[in-house]
Amino acid sequence: MLSLLSLDTLYVNACITYASLSAGYYFLSRRDTLCYRSAPWRRVLFGLIAGLVSLHLTVNKLYITQEAYYSFEFVPILLVTFIAGWLPGVLALLINVTFTGGIVLDNIVLSLMLLPMLVARVWRYNRLSPFLIVISLLTLFRLLVASPALNERQMQLEGLIYQIISFLCLLICYQALSAMRRHLSTFFSAQDSARHDALTRLHNRHALSKHLSELEQSGTPCCLVMLDIDNFKQLNDIHGHLAGDKVLREVAFLLREANDGGDFIARYGGEEFTIVRNDNRIADCVRHCEYLRKRIAAHPFRLPNGSTIVVTLSFGIAYHSGQAPMVAAFRRADAALYRAKELGKNRVVRS
Repeated sequence: MLSLLSLDTLYVNACITYASLSAGYYFLSRRDTLCYRSAPWRRVLFGLIAGLVSLHLTVNKLYITQEAYYSFEFVPILLVTFIAGWLPGVLALLINVTFTGGIVLDNIVLSLMLLPMLVARVWRYNRLSPFLIVISLLTLFRLLVASPALNERQMQLEGLIYQIISFLCLLICYQALSAMRRHLSTFFSAQDSARHDALTRLHNRHALSKHLSELEQSGTPCCLVMLDIDNFKQLNDIHGHLAGDKVLREVAFLLREANDGGDFIARYGGEEFTIVRNDNRIADCVRHCEYLRKRIAAHPFRLPNGSTIVVTLSFGIAYHSGQAPMVAAFRRADAALYRAKELGKNRVVRS
């Protein structure tokens, strides 16, 4: 039967696999959860971690006979393929193959086990039931491959116990990593909801206040823009709130689309928006706002009832030097917006 030393080695291998992959997954999910759609460099790093773990597990082989042995080396490869797609899985396999003799029988068997997973694109069905089907089939495949060398009943029993332990290790690691993914997804979702407006997906007022506070503390100069949809109340009264919501979403989309990468855009409240630009010259900010005003005025807004309307915006701009309190610039931008409304709307006014 299995020796205590063998069981100890199996336990250590399982712990190494879980600890390494869970730590790597957590580190690579600091901003959003790691998955097959994540940036390639993150998936490559996950594959490197799995490849190194697999390489380490290759050393800890548990021999049943001189020809037949058990190894955990495929466990991290399978897990990262399921969790983060083909890229980390293939990379982990290549690392293992490169440092364990190249094209030899063991590595061919590993490749044959990974190939159907790649063809089936298992990472798109990252749920427990498909995972159970895959690891059950792999367990049967490994038993069939090893069965010719296990010609005694005792050896067959030990081989079966090894496969059961491997099956349970895969299941526990997958469930633990899945639980971590769900918790991280919940956290990032709550964090995103706290910073973004649900209707327009722009930053909300809380995120704007935090951003302005950071700029004030660092003494960073910027241009502050307050903009407001003209005659929005009448739009709601005539066409309904669904039409008003659609206009808000479309205006937000146009503002995001025109962002050159340096703008912080927020929905301040109602039909009012705020843009914080990193312009050191207010004249550049005025030109950008004129571009936005003309683009939105020329854009046909199609309402849910099929009618098309013209929407215009008024802009108020103030420059923040980084020296005075941010609230002073905010008040000047708001006063400039009020002045734009007084002058007939659909215009840009600077303080």
